[in-house]
Amino acid sequence: MRKLLYSKKKSANAVSPPKGVKEIGRPRLKPSKGYFEAGSPSSKGQREDTNSKKVTICKPGRPCIFCNKKHWDADCKEYPTLKQRLESLGVTKACLNCLRKGYETKDCNKVKRKCFYCKGLHNSALCHTKYDAQDAGPTNQKANQPTSTNSMTQGSNQGAKEILLLCKEITVSNLKTPEIQEKAVALFDSGSQLSFVSTDLAKRFNLQGNEDEIRITSFGNKIPKTCLTTKVEIAARVGQKEVIRFEANTVDYYTKKLQVVNLNEHDLASITDQDQLDGSKSYWKQPDILIGTDDFFSFYHFI
Repeated sequence: MRKLLYSKKKSANAVSPPKGVKEIGRPRLKPSKGYFEAGSPSSKGQREDTNSKKVTICKPGRPCIFCNKKHWDADCKEYPTLKQRLESLGVTKACLNCLRKGYETKDCNKVKRKCFYCKGLHNSALCHTKYDAQDAGPTNQKANQPTSTNSMTQGSNQGAKEILLLCKEITVSNLKTPEIQEKAVALFDSGSQLSFVSTDLAKRFNLQGNEDEIRITSFGNKIPKTCLTTKVEIAARVGQKEVIRFEANTVDYYTKKLQVVNLNEHDLASITDQDQLDGSKSYWKQPDILIGTDDFFSFYHFI
């Protein structure tokens, strides 16, 4: 027993430092903080520390812009589709780039964000690749369009049925020669990322711009088509004095003739059923302009 106690005391003395000598401890390594890219919604900013089992979770700095709850804008379940989100932003008059209220998208001075999902230059909460698929249904089928979800025709399980698309005749002009004006039919499509103008209209107004190469994905196709286009700037007069300037990409063809019905505010207020439109004065014309989500809400209050 004495030998056992003596051996334990001896080993303890070997480990403990002598009296008067300060023990120098090993430096503690600070655990590295979890890295999180601001604005990346679904990653939740989680990452294990290299020297710790703790997980750092980064939460959104503000409530959801759509439902005002505590989650990322892109993860909103109350407004799951792109159409619902665009309508919500139109009501609140929020910027489509940074999603903040108080100014239009064209006045936003922040750099366009790269989408977390498709890496395109738009807000992740408005990603066409991810959220347009949720819009698909028997009453929202689209075909024959140049961009990801441009609505051109619509089918129904009850048989062939014609659907009026959102078209309006507007007055357009070249910014350099505003005195030369022309009326053109514009198709408003919230499913298109970009705005387009026909090559013929661009030639008639002598619209000049820089040539660019864009990829166009039509509905139902996974492989995008590469097209050469010219990015031009055009002016549209709406109302009595309001002039909206917007950029558009030239395209040779994007749809056939569409039915256009001219309705005033009184007509719109009294219409409760589509059959009431049968007697309305209408005409068929091929649109020269397509207004996409980049400029949709600039015209929202005038259509």
